[in-house]
Amino acid sequence: MLRRVLERLSRDVVLRRALPAEFHGQSLYVSPDVRLAYFLQSVGRAERRLLEWAKEWVGPGESVWAIGADCGVFAMAAAVRSGATGRVLAIEPDPFLAGLLRRSAEQLGAPDARFDVLQAAVAENPGRTTLHVARRGRAASWLAGSAPSARAGGARSRVEVEAVTLDGVLERFAPPTVVRIDVPGSEASLLRGAARLLGEVRPTLLLEVSTSSRVEVTRQLTSNSYQLFDARMNPGDRLRLDTAVADTLALPGRPLSG
Repeated sequence: MLRRVLERLSRDVVLRRALPAEFHGQSLYVSPDVRLAYFLQSVGRAERRLLEWAKEWVGPGESVWAIGADCGVFAMAAAVRSGATGRVLAIEPDPFLAGLLRRSAEQLGAPDARFDVLQAAVAENPGRTTLHVARRGRAASWLAGSAPSARAGGARSRVEVEAVTLDGVLERFAPPTVVRIDVPGSEASLLRGAARLLGEVRPTLLLEVSTSSRVEVTRQLTSNSYQLFDARMNPGDRLRLDTAVADTLALPGRPLSG
């Protein structure tokens, strides 16, 4: 009951927070409407896993895409890590969260990467689609045609948004070396619009994968010679997986012929 009350109180609340010192204490704007933990916890504690991934996979000069960027914790950490020679693209369909990303981007300094925000959903085909804004928290929002998670609690509102494909994004922005994907229930659809990205560009992928999407996501990635690992495991403990898991690390194997 208390959690539901806090969820209602968190709606559209904006807080200014800072990344840990190892990310230069970079400030950013977040909302407990995405994670209630932002009310009481530091970003470093609330998003420890995302920050660990940024440290492990993002280095100077990297080009990073954050798909379903939410408040931009991973994207902002990547901008600090990749530095002035890097580039970060944050893609987010929710107008409220895209606004926070733009405000956060204004806080970046000269030593940090160029930071672009694209307000759009990523899907199999370009056009228009509907974003269902989750009643219990914006992190669980979902696109039309995708099954909502149990965390969504239904929709509080619906917003018509632009839809793009990842291969279409390649025509407008620098190709990525690292891609972080968090699109509840839409992972398989997103990858169906990424044939060139997977077959030619072949970035490292960090994906949150819904249970209903795991079989198709596994097929799409392995057919493009990606090797799958559990991203939550310590680097030295990771073993190859046969099937994608909730947090999947996908590493490109040998380049595809032809």
